[in-house]
Amino acid sequence: MLSPRRLLPLFLLASQSLAGWASAESTKTLEVVFDQTIQSSGLEVDRTRLAPDAAGGWAAKHGSDPDKGWQRAFRFHVSDPDYLAGRYPVIDIETTFRTAPSVLFNLDASTSSGFSNLVEERMPGRNPEEWHTRKIELNDFAPTGKNDLTLSAANALSVKDVRIIGYDLDKNVNWRRVLRVGEIVGPQEGGVLLFTRGGSREFTIPLKNHARIPCSLSYTLQISSFSAPVQKEEGKLSLPAGGAENLRFTFDHAKLPLGPYEAILDIRQTDSPDKPILSRKFRLGVITDTALTKARDGEYLYGLDPANNFQHATHTPAMFTYYRLMGVDILRNPYNIDMKETVEDASRALAILASQDLQAMIMVDPPKDKDPAKRATALEKKVAFLKKLSLKHAGKGPGKYHFFELGNEPDLPFFYPNSIPDFLESFYAMYDAIKEGSKEAGLPRDATVVMNGGLSFVHDIGEKRSREFLELIDTKRIDAFGYHGHGPGIQAERMAYERIRETARQFGKDHMPFIETESGYMGTDHSTLMDQARTVVEKTAFAQSVHEPFLMYFRLVMMEGHEGGYGMTEHVIEPRPSVLSYRTMVERLRHQQFVRLLDFAGKSGAEGVNGYLFEGRNEKGAPDGRKTVLAFCERAAKYTLLVRLATPDSKVEDVKLYDMFGNTLPVEVMSGNVASFPVGPDPVYLAWTSPDGADAVDVLSPLLRANLDTPLLTSTTNPVTLSFFNPTAKPLDVQVTVAPHARVAIEATPKDSALTLPLNQPATVPVSVALGRSETPLSLPVWWRVFLDVDGTTLTPAQLSSVPDELLTKSGMSAGEFQWTPDHRINFGKIAGGFSEWRPGTAFAYIDSPTATELRCAASPDFWMTWFVNGKKLYDTTTDRVHGGGDFGSHTFTLPLHAGRNTIAVTGFSGSGGWVVDYAGPKELAIFTSGGVDPDRLTVSIQSAGQQIARTDIPFQVQGPVPPLGDIANPDQPAGWLPLEPFALLGSSELTNLWVKEPDQSRWYTGEKDLSAIVWTRQTTESLHIFLSVMDDRMTAASTSDQLPQNDAVRLVLAGADGKPVLDATGGLVNGSAASIGSKEATFAIQREESTSIARITYHITIAKSSLPSQPLRLNLSVLDNDAGYLKQTLDLGQVSQPKAGPLLNLP
Repeated sequence: MLSPRRLLPLFLLASQSLAGWASAESTKTLEVVFDQTIQSSGLEVDRTRLAPDAAGGWAAKHGSDPDKGWQRAFRFHVSDPDYLAGRYPVIDIETTFRTAPSVLFNLDASTSSGFSNLVEERMPGRNPEEWHTRKIELNDFAPTGKNDLTLSAANALSVKDVRIIGYDLDKNVNWRRVLRVGEIVGPQEGGVLLFTRGGSREFTIPLKNHARIPCSLSYTLQISSFSAPVQKEEGKLSLPAGGAENLRFTFDHAKLPLGPYEAILDIRQTDSPDKPILSRKFRLGVITDTALTKARDGEYLYGLDPANNFQHATHTPAMFTYYRLMGVDILRNPYNIDMKETVEDASRALAILASQDLQAMIMVDPPKDKDPAKRATALEKKVAFLKKLSLKHAGKGPGKYHFFELGNEPDLPFFYPNSIPDFLESFYAMYDAIKEGSKEAGLPRDATVVMNGGLSFVHDIGEKRSREFLELIDTKRIDAFGYHGHGPGIQAERMAYERIRETARQFGKDHMPFIETESGYMGTDHSTLMDQARTVVEKTAFAQSVHEPFLMYFRLVMMEGHEGGYGMTEHVIEPRPSVLSYRTMVERLRHQQFVRLLDFAGKSGAEGVNGYLFEGRNEKGAPDGRKTVLAFCERAAKYTLLVRLATPDSKVEDVKLYDMFGNTLPVEVMSGNVASFPVGPDPVYLAWTSPDGADAVDVLSPLLRANLDTPLLTSTTNPVTLSFFNPTAKPLDVQVTVAPHARVAIEATPKDSALTLPLNQPATVPVSVALGRSETPLSLPVWWRVFLDVDGTTLTPAQLSSVPDELLTKSGMSAGEFQWTPDHRINFGKIAGGFSEWRPGTAFAYIDSPTATELRCAASPDFWMTWFVNGKKLYDTTTDRVHGGGDFGSHTFTLPLHAGRNTIAVTGFSGSGGWVVDYAGPKELAIFTSGGVDPDRLTVSIQSAGQQIARTDIPFQVQGPVPPLGDIANPDQPAGWLPLEPFALLGSSELTNLWVKEPDQSRWYTGEKDLSAIVWTRQTTESLHIFLSVMDDRMTAASTSDQLPQNDAVRLVLAGADGKPVLDATGGLVNGSAASIGSKEATFAIQREESTSIARITYHITIAKSSLPSQPLRLNLSVLDNDAGYLKQTLDLGQVSQPKAGPLLNLP
């Protein structure tokens, strides 16, 4: 269970936009200043348990909040008559305060809908003395003169000042604050914005003018897929003072693909048409008109955690619409927001859900009081409740309670503060009550399944208490082990399952069933929302493969704030892509049973591809001929897979391939009932019917294999081998056509080849791929120097024109921190650890360009950003509080570069839930805008008998020449190299510890300070330069040169593309001076640096290019680490013993 966050009112979220503030003459300010005395004007403070703070301001003491004794609170009421008369409903609240790091700070205020929580923020930083300033917009302030504003925290809270600035509604109106979008009404019951094929296309957006003067407006509505606009409407309207109008629209989706869409409504004043004064983004989805059925008895149940029912209603028309359209079978917890833990309410909830053919797992918390006597009294009530409930409702199916979850994450003290033995004492009593009740009802013991609240294993305490629970639990008094596995994709789910199972195995308890009762993933932008959509499918498929009865996906509705990204909806009625992928999964797999995993990695070489085979069942549970293969790839790769659907002579019908939103995709069926279909990160469903059993389904070797995992080099000819294998029932005569595509000049020879593919034997076609010279950089940097709390807009052009060695931050001078970003994500939040909204950080990087050019790029911030190139501001989203975020399609720009070295800087400003900037160079932007088509690829088509039987895109990376060294004052010193982009980073993945199987743990690897390295490659006209910065916490130098291979040293082997060595040298320190053995063409400059913060040795290897052959070279490095007189471990790039494995250096 994740900690709750409140949903910001819709009028707050919709009000953010571009327009400026009202003029000073149209405002009225109320304030309280906490100095030696309290000075107030129109705003009064309740002084109960407040006292001056020696460090400034006043402090609230324990008990200052009468409703929550543990809270420290400042409580204010308005005394100004104009405010009390409702003249200033549009306000800003400004305050300066401090509280301890990680403490939740809350701000609540009176609104037209009651006393509402506006801010719930976990405080950042590590300094409890740090003062924070916050500014909050509120557009329907409704003071009563009693308790109108509260600031509170669960720890020490001090406040210096509080101000309320009210904006006039009669003159100098700030229109962005007084025009409000109401709740959008979609075509489904409850207003849900899901559009079914053949169904209604209408939706309504209410708009209201809260000013006391009229306004003339124009509007634009644009609906887009994630890659391109699909519909646009424009219009005009006039709103009188206090007037409202419903804007009605028709979504013309009949010819659009199924799936998610985004829309934005921009409202402008007619006399200022260039600047929106209000914008409202929202989400829509297009689905099939299939009516989904429910699971039959004994079938897998598709589960869903709907919401925290203490915060959100779960029995509304909108929620029931989702349950129905998504095909949900079972909910985690039956209660609505108005229900309590009583037999009467539990019965009422059960009846309501049963009317919708829904089941529910019921959650009951054990008592948590620290006082054993009070805990015992509460336990008696819990036991009585559970026994009576079980007696009345135990059983299977709708209208019955079959699954009971007792507690939630008892391994975390936040959810269960007492000891694990205390938890078990209550658990056993509650378990026995459930079993006794069902027994008295005349039901067998398996009429109920009772499990613990899911174990999280989070942090050391969670790990320790989970192990303790599994060690102590009596398996005769529990029916299944519950666990939680939040995180992206199948990797997180697999890890969580294997973790709890392995821990249970250590105590002889892995024979027990396991059930995943809470698992989700946070989506905050287009990329992670699509990850969330994939995650729904991947987690559910995994749960079926390990024979769990259900997986509770977490969750349909999540409150706004940092954890709001876990929700599958926005503002309840707006479906995220995960809603649609969930529905498609149920539609494709309903009444089908998991049979087995398909070994695509082993049989077809498709690394990372997961395949799940399902077989349809009729009402009697017998096979009905339907089969489905659900397949997806765990990594960013695409494969063309071959599956034998049935025996060669069997009749196969209705072969179709569906994407994760239900659209049909091309699929080829060849002789012998062999289907060829593409698979990438997005799940696909291959469906067909045949009379054969599922045992006839098999994975076949792919028709085409090509290994393009290594980059193709510019200015040279690259050999590529295409391998073919015939999986059909007879020899195949085929025509192979290779069409090359790249961002540089490219030619493939031969383009066409004819060959016969024999049965069960490979055939190959060698292809030469020649790439021309690149006139532009091939990618954006992946090495950034990051400075927190630095706003690039405050730096001088000179400071922005190079990567600085240090900058002044609010904590003093800082050298920043380098971040390696192969995923093209600058993650400021990861470095900071914690943050509040609008915190700045600036990252710097160099990019070398052979010519003056322009690069088309894109970026996606969470939540605002400013880009600079060579000291000049290039692109800025900080003036747009609504559109500051958004995906690559929202923020594209051209990067002007001059010939030589350029400096790029980007300032990222944190949002409430994230602090990252994702960016895309020309390659990534092309993939994004084309829907996944790589601009650098070989398109291979295979035809037989005049028909195309396979077509495969084989993407590849383009690698340019070794970049220039540039102007470095002292190439032997690391300071000049550090800002340059490395060739490779070497860490635990590249490490071989020679003692890992020995019991002496002192010889094992202990982390990056023990041994890690950064490798740079650069060139000048005369030389190749290789620079290594090696972290090594213990230096052991050789006493003579011939001892270098057994001590701290670096071995370098350069080889031709064929793996034949052309240079082999080993260098290290001998008696404090650089020494080397082997090839004399390599010269070593070596320095050792030791301080309290760093232990580093650097190697600068220089090789005359005249001594090297004019061909691509393979770079192989081995960093040797001797600790305490023995060779402990090596860090390897390539293999010095088999140099054909090394990565290529392009030296044209």
